[in-house]
Amino acid sequence: MFGIDPWAIGCLLVLLGLGMLGFRRFRRRAAVGRLAAPQPGRPQSQPGRPRLTVAAELAGIAGLVIAVVALIKS
Repeated sequence: MFGIDPWAIGCLLVLLGLGMLGFRRFRRRAAVGRLAAPQPGRPQSQPGRPRLTVAAELAGIAGLVIAVVALIKS
């Protein structure tokens, strides 16, 4: 792949996914101290999975797939 090790790309994607999940947890902990009551004029959170979590999971899965394929081919 253009002189770039696929194993390294897979590992970086896994780390990226874990980092995004950790960032989301950090943000959630920081928000605990704020007022939990809904404030007028602010939209309420929609039910469902946040985009950051989905992106982190997809990056992690893609990284694992690339790393496993690189390991099998080597």
